[in-house]
Amino acid sequence: MSNEYQFKPHEQPIMVGSPANPDHPARRKVFYLLIGIFVGLTASFQNGLLVANLTQIQGQLGLTPAEGGWISVSYNMTNACITVLLYKIRQQFGMSLFSKITLSFLLAATSLQWLISSHLLDTPNISIEPYYLEIVARGLSGMVASGMTVLGLFYCLQGMPTVKRTSGLILGFGLVQFGIPLSRVISPYLAIDGQLENLFLFQFGLALICFGLINILELPPGNTEKVFEKLDFVSFGFFASGLAALAVVLVQGRILWWTTPWLVYPLMIAIVGISIALWIETHRKNPMLQVRWMRSRNIIAFMVTGAVMRILLSEQNVGAAGLLANLGYGNDQLVTFYAVIIAASALALIISIFSTNAMDLRRPVIFAVALIALGSWMDVGVSINSAPYMFYLSQFLIAFAAVYFMGPLVLKGFCGLLAVALHILLVFQ
Repeated sequence: MSNEYQFKPHEQPIMVGSPANPDHPARRKVFYLLIGIFVGLTASFQNGLLVANLTQIQGQLGLTPAEGGWISVSYNMTNACITVLLYKIRQQFGMSLFSKITLSFLLAATSLQWLISSHLLDTPNISIEPYYLEIVARGLSGMVASGMTVLGLFYCLQGMPTVKRTSGLILGFGLVQFGIPLSRVISPYLAIDGQLENLFLFQFGLALICFGLINILELPPGNTEKVFEKLDFVSFGFFASGLAALAVVLVQGRILWWTTPWLVYPLMIAIVGISIALWIETHRKNPMLQVRWMRSRNIIAFMVTGAVMRILLSEQNVGAAGLLANLGYGNDQLVTFYAVIIAASALALIISIFSTNAMDLRRPVIFAVALIALGSWMDVGVSINSAPYMFYLSQFLIAFAAVYFMGPLVLKGFCGLLAVALHILLVFQ
């Protein structure tokens, strides 16, 4: 779309850093929607393929479980840290540059991973340790995943009619749920006989396609302004170090167990770093983190509801899937199991898109909780003699609930955020 086009008042960007919302022709909307879905799924693959193949990666590189845990730490710490900066990066540099930088990092990450898996580094003349390259690659993937989720969300919004923009919001966030089950389904066909080269080549191909798509059809331009301040980098330094240390505790604590003495040091760094960052942001005139929003009743209720739902949904990954993994079932034996989960997730996403009512957001969440309770109750009698087919119905219900509650929860949080923002503006006028 030409930059000379003059946007009408209703087509203007909602906020600085977001793209404009022009009235696209129907054909262009379809292409925006398809690109948004593709980019969103590619973003979800960044974590999904790591989770699905971490054991194989450890085996190929000759790593212990603790060393493999540092690969997960690398992904999670960068994924959590960069999220804090994404909003201001878009505000200052715009969506066009933001999207191209994001995809460039993705190409770099997937190139490194393919280089490691292809054994091109296994020569006497190259002294780079593949393990450390894998940690760097996963760190880049973590940064990219956050940016690509936002990018896919904006493309989905562009592909929806004005009256259905909330459906684009639900679709964009719902796509994140497909990463792990899709990765579990396709990994056995790509990583045949434990060879991961095709898997990473697949990731690199997805990155190339995404890079081409966003250049063929760019997001409409938006407004930019200079928003970064020197104090942002001080605050981000404390916050990022705290989140990184917290990622170390949460990942390595599960592997080495929580009583490991040295874990107390990253835990102390996490508490001190995050506390200092929040104190700085609370007392700033132009904060990077809107702590006032976080302390409001609506946002606290939103965060508590989301946290409780994620704890309930851990039954699927830690319970059923964890049990089957401990019983010796590999990815190739669980393809149908995860195909059932994908089918349930897709059905829930479609129903949520077309049925979510902004005036009645509590009932779908209650319905989702009831489905989780029913599915969990059905799995009460499992034992070491249980087989994957015994979990199909229960995990179908839980997977359906996992995606179905996302739409109402996102809308509730979005509406609560707007209400708090309006209240703050009125107070400070």
